[in-house]
Amino acid sequence: MAQDTSKAYSFIKKTIKENVKVSGGFSANAAYYTAVGIENRRPPFYWLINGNITITAGQVSIPVYVTFSEQQNRLYTNPFNQFGLSPKYKSITVHAGYRSMQFSEFTLAGNVFLGGGIEVAPKTSPFRFSAMYGRFARAISEIGTESYTLGQPAYERWGYGAKCGYQAQQGLYEFSVFRAADRTETISDTTAQQLNLKPQENLVWGIKAKQKILKRWLLSVDYALSAFTRDRRDEERTMQSYRYANYLKPFYETRSSSQFNKAIVANITYQASVLQASLNYRRIDPEYKTLGSTFLTNDMEDITAGLGWKMLKNKINIMTNAGLQRNNLNNQKQAAMLRKVFNINLNYLITPKLNLNTQFANYNTTTQTTRFTNSGIAGNTIDSLFYLQVNRSIGANLSYNFQRPLTNQSILLNNNYQTASNTQKNNSSFYISNVAHTITWSASSLSLTTSWNVTRSIFPTKKVTNTGPTITISKQLFHKKVKVLGSFNTLLGFQEGIKASQVYNTRASLAWSPINKHTFVCDAFYLVSQSVLLASTRNFSEIRTGVTYNYSF
Repeated sequence: MAQDTSKAYSFIKKTIKENVKVSGGFSANAAYYTAVGIENRRPPFYWLINGNITITAGQVSIPVYVTFSEQQNRLYTNPFNQFGLSPKYKSITVHAGYRSMQFSEFTLAGNVFLGGGIEVAPKTSPFRFSAMYGRFARAISEIGTESYTLGQPAYERWGYGAKCGYQAQQGLYEFSVFRAADRTETISDTTAQQLNLKPQENLVWGIKAKQKILKRWLLSVDYALSAFTRDRRDEERTMQSYRYANYLKPFYETRSSSQFNKAIVANITYQASVLQASLNYRRIDPEYKTLGSTFLTNDMEDITAGLGWKMLKNKINIMTNAGLQRNNLNNQKQAAMLRKVFNINLNYLITPKLNLNTQFANYNTTTQTTRFTNSGIAGNTIDSLFYLQVNRSIGANLSYNFQRPLTNQSILLNNNYQTASNTQKNNSSFYISNVAHTITWSASSLSLTTSWNVTRSIFPTKKVTNTGPTITISKQLFHKKVKVLGSFNTLLGFQEGIKASQVYNTRASLAWSPINKHTFVCDAFYLVSQSVLLASTRNFSEIRTGVTYNYSF
């Protein structure tokens, strides 16, 4: 009996070893920070632990991710302590924990949520399906007092959505819908009034399509319509436009602060072996919002065209782009902006070792401002102000790489010039120059990089120049198990040719891999900032040190 049990155990162990594979990594980091002469710009002590493991057995894979941090108790709508897994079997992927999903740019666009989701994309079927449900923000009813606290008061927010699509041989068609709302009971009305908080609600649907035409042409359209309520506590209202929204209960309730806005992106591209062209149109209505995207610029319309081609057996690549951009689409703002854009980029591989890249960009921005002033008995008068600003920049980068029997070397030259001028005569110019040389001795695993940086700003009232060298040296020791690195940077500031400030930045780092897959890293940064010209400017110094452990398997 014992022998049979031993055989069964050996068989199970062998089967798991042959069919189940585990890979991933783990890291732990602790850091200390202090400043003298100024208030701390970050917490004095910081630690972070994270790990990711992927378990694979046949056609099943289960990636798992966890992270823990001392910032857990800070005022953030999503905590730093997070966990999540996304097991996948054939064409089905399930999400659980802190995850993110992408429907489209204007519906659900990668915001992190705590909940669950599913994605189904069979290889044998053209149909696709995705769905999710979860919490997008936890309730915060206070404001942080530390200067480095970035959290903002917020209601608890939950959302759900779905996307279905059809993948054809020559195109893709998708429809998505997303709904999110703040829970009013998570913060009292008294606290909300003190913090100037309003519970929001959003229902947005979108259509996305891509279609290949005549082998070389590709047409794509992304359209979305968002119903957004700024305050869920407002009284209900029957909509006279977008009447379909009156029948969306319980998914969405129209109120006095409800608004409807659209967003659309469309482009057509042509792709050939040596030539490519594109025509793009983008419009996002004023006040277009979706609670599924954190960063989205609205009140903007632009149309651009691009053309690129290759020459001399692909040694020369040229890309051009030009277009118009404007805001104030509903004529409600006091100022309207019109921007004309043109840029060109040329990359020339002169030899396998020598490469040249140049760029030129021109931006003309026109602002028409209308001010309404009260002139007493004469009544209201209209004062119109025309403002034109022109920004031009030109840059060139030259890199040269060459080898010698014992060394590998590279030289990089980088120069950029930018001007800004306007009708108010507030003209300015900016110069940025950098030259760097890197040499590596292969036999000794020693590398040395030296560079010199210069930035010069010319304003109507003053001229500011910052310049200084940077030296970085690194070497591998003990059969490449240890790598040491040190760098020193000096930045001297001048105003009208007179020395005004000096900044010194020193870094030291040591990485040690005693055995395979294990690495320990210790690093330290020391910065000193001194004012020479202005006595009112405070001198200060900062120290940052850290220890990191990494394990991969």
